[in-house]
Amino acid sequence: LVEGRNINRSLLSLANCINALADRTRKGAHVPYRDSKLTRLLKDSLSGTSVAAMLCAVSPSSDQYEETLNTLKYANRAKQMTPPQVPQRQEGEHNPLQEQVA
Repeated sequence: LVEGRNINRSLLSLANCINALADRTRKGAHVPYRDSKLTRLLKDSLSGTSVAAMLCAVSPSSDQYEETLNTLKYANRAKQMTPPQVPQRQEGEHNPLQEQVA
């Protein structure tokens, strides 16, 4: 019971991160990556230049209609997600810390 509650909390945190990244009206808004261990682990995958895929398990059964609809809404929200732009480092950029290490 406790484990299921923790899983649901992590999935809710992941949904909050996806919602923050998918909301095009709030550019540069805070993305709550630190809310759970799952979102901390997925931070690089969600916010970098990586490609993400989502698999959805849906059911044609009428008694699973609500869950299927929520799953498809979740996947659609993830599809609209645009990761923040990460500035690329230049090769010839001067880095004094790198010189100290070498």
